[in-house]
Amino acid sequence: MNYYTISASDDPKTIGNYPQTEGRLAFNPTVAHSFTQVFWDEFPDFDPLFEINLSKKAQPTNFINRSPLSFGFLVDEAFLSILESHRMPPFKAYPVKVFQNEEALPYYWFHFIFDMWHYLNAEASQVNEIRKVGYKVIQSHSFGSPSDLKALKKGLNFEKGLLLKEAVFRPETKNFDLIEITDQFYIPLISERLKDALEKANMTGFGTKSFDRISVES
Repeated sequence: MNYYTISASDDPKTIGNYPQTEGRLAFNPTVAHSFTQVFWDEFPDFDPLFEINLSKKAQPTNFINRSPLSFGFLVDEAFLSILESHRMPPFKAYPVKVFQNEEALPYYWFHFIFDMWHYLNAEASQVNEIRKVGYKVIQSHSFGSPSDLKALKKGLNFEKGLLLKEAVFRPETKNFDLIEITDQFYIPLISERLKDALEKANMTGFGTKSFDRISVES
C-alpha cells in the first residue's frame, strides 16, 4: 500500500503569494481556550480559538499553511468533506477565523489523533542515529517503546540527530486513509486512494510526495 506526505504548497502560482498566511495582531494566542492549550494527542473539552490572516495578495486555497498551528490541517469545507468521506482516525473539525482584507473566510482546523503505537510493529521499525554534518549513520535502533524513543532523543547532542529509517505497521493500518508517524517525527501520511480523490476534485493549496520509509505487513 502506498502512502504520501501532504503539506501546504509554497508555489506562488498556486497560492498567489508566499508566505500565504501571516499572524493577526488582533488575536491574542494566550487567551482562554486558545489553540495553544490543545495537545497533539488529545481532544480538548472546548472549541479552540484560532485566528490568522491570508496575505493580501494570497489566493484562498482549499488547503492552507497551518502555521502557527503545530499539528493538523487548515482546510475549507470542500477539502473537509473529502476527508470525512474517507477512512479517518478519530478527529475533530473546529471552525476557525481566517481573514483576508478583514473579510472572514470559512476554514476548519482538522485535528486528528492516530494512535501510532497501537498499530506499529515497534521492534521492526527503526531510526538512524546520525551525525548532522554529512548525515553519516552512527547506529540504527528499533523504536522499542515511547520511553525508548524519548531516551534516544534525550541522549543526543548538537552534533547528532535522529532520522526515520523505516516504520513498519501492522495489517489493520490499511483500514485508514490518513495515518501519522508521531512522537519524535510528526509526519502525516495519506493513502493513494485519498490522494487520488483530492486530485480528482481539483483541490488546491497542497502537495504530496511518495513516502518510501513505511511498510504495512500483509
